[in-house]
Amino acid sequence: MRRHAQLNPGLLFAKEHNVGGAETDLKAALSLDPSFTPATVNLADRYRQTGREQDGEAVLRHGLQRSPHNASLLHALGLLMVRQKHRARALKRLAEVAHIDPANARYSYVYAVALNDAGQTRAAIAMPQHSVKLHPYDPDTLGALATFLEQAGERAAAQTYRQRLDQLAPKNP
Repeated sequence: MRRHAQLNPGLLFAKEHNVGGAETDLKAALSLDPSFTPATVNLADRYRQTGREQDGEAVLRHGLQRSPHNASLLHALGLLMVRQKHRARALKRLAEVAHIDPANARYSYVYAVALNDAGQTRAAIAMPQHSVKLHPYDPDTLGALATFLEQAGERAAAQTYRQRLDQLAPKNP
């Protein structure tokens, strides 16, 4: 549990925009346990925030050497690839994550958005249609599905999901 003792101050430093303190504590957490995913993902994110995307990628890839099927690490790497405009590689990673951990609605949502951004509307619709069966009350999934269906010209189907979304969070009068 000493690794958590280093992670928590690192996250606090990051919240206070003390990048040096955050980096030091996150590296310390990783020195105690190199497979500690929260420290790996947060260190990579600190690097991203300071324009050191390549360092972040190296940290994520090192973590994946230890845990090649870790959904959190693969997701972070997929997002990094999106930012680097490596669309095909990003889609491959994000698809892998969505299939590794279908219980996490966020992974399916992000993959669907990436598919839609890549112009793969039909695949983008299929992903949340599958995910909504597992997560019928996830607002991101419902919203994405409604939006993608609307874009595809399927207004009636889109309206069904918009109504379900409205039932979750009714608009204030």
